[in-house]
This record gives sequence, C-alpha cells and structure tokens, in this order.
Amino acid sequence: METTRYPHTYLSLCVATALIVMSVMLVLSNVVKHQNFEEKWVSVSQDDATLLYLKLKWENAPAGSEKKLKAQKELEDEIADRKHADNSVYRILNHLFGKETSSTMLTSTPLPGAETSCLKMMIKTYEQGCGVLSDYGMKYTMVFANMCNAGISEKQMTDAASQACPAKKK
Repeated sequence: METTRYPHTYLSLCVATALIVMSVMLVLSNVVKHQNFEEKWVSVSQDDATLLYLKLKWENAPAGSEKKLKAQKELEDEIADRKHADNSVYRILNHLFGKETSSTMLTSTPLPGAETSCLKMMIKTYEQGCGVLSDYGMKYTMVFANMCNAGISEKQMTDAASQACPAKKK
C-alpha cells in the first residue's frame, strides 16, 4: 500500500484493525471472567462463540504441548480471517462510495428488493477477488445487498475487490 499518496486510508485501516483486535479481546476477557459456568451463565453471540471456543481450547491445553501450539495457531488464524474480511469489505466500500457513505452502508438495513442473482454475483465477485467468505464474513451479506440496491455493477465490484485485495487470499 502506498502510504504517501493515501495516508488517510492507511491510518483508517490501522485504526480499524486496532478496533477489531480490541473488540475481540474485550469479548474474550469479559467471557473469561465468568468461566465458572455452574454459578453464572454467559451469553455470547454466535460470532463470539467461535472465538471463545478457540481461546478456551488454547488456555486449557497443556503448556508447551503440541496441542497448545495448534490451538494458538487456530485462534490466530480465526482472528486473521476476521481482520481480512472486515478490512476487505471496508476497503471495497470506501472504493465504491467514499468514507462518508461507506459507514452508512455498513449499518443500514437493506431495502427489500435486492435481487438474489445480484447478491450471488456480489458474493462470488468478492470471493474471486478477496477469498472465501467465512461464516464470520457472511455478516456482510446485507452490505452486499445494499450494494445491489445502490446499482453497483459486476465490473465495479470486480475493480473494487481487486483494489481492496491485491494479494488474493485463498
């Protein structure tokens, strides 16, 4: 990434990455405080349940063991995949709509009427440019529906995905 031409974009990505890591750690630390499940039930979102499972798997593995290393790698891979999905979608939106509009695309509920064929095309185009959309990444389906409703073409999405993910992740 050329930081001299677009320093604000690089800074935005750094801030976004830091916020992702902080939110993941916050969820994990809050859940760990209540590990005695017999006395207190804890509810977590399905997205966070995967992280919790991997973190507890890592914590409960014997120190220095192969199991511990494998669990740590799984947790790190899950966090990296989430960062990749978040950053890729954020970059695609910025490329297509600019900073101000992209934030509303992330939070607004799509209007009814996004064609299924358009939505499938958006996901397929994303996956061709940025890699497979994981279970976590499926939360961006409504963002892709918003892109369909905004009239984004396959070519525009292809260009945005190639800009957002120059080193395609498989």
